[in-house]
Amino acid sequence: MATQILTIEKNIPIPESMQGQYFKTKSSPYRQLADQMDFGDSVTVEPKVARSIIGFLRKIEGVKVVQRKATDNKLRIWKMKR
Repeated sequence: MATQILTIEKNIPIPESMQGQYFKTKSSPYRQLADQMDFGDSVTVEPKVARSIIGFLRKIEGVKVVQRKATDNKLRIWKMKR
């Protein structure tokens, strides 16, 4: 087994985190959709899109997310009061 020599570097600045970037700037279309939805409203979307919308909805205080399978391999997501 070969040993690997690691170099310690000092004073390297940490880049800004990309996590939560869209939630803070409201630039994501999914964030805008989550903000525009009223309690009781729902959307039908592809499963990959559903994850993003659910993530934004869960970050809003007092919101409960309900999801169910819809037709054509899609999901329906409701924005409900907690």
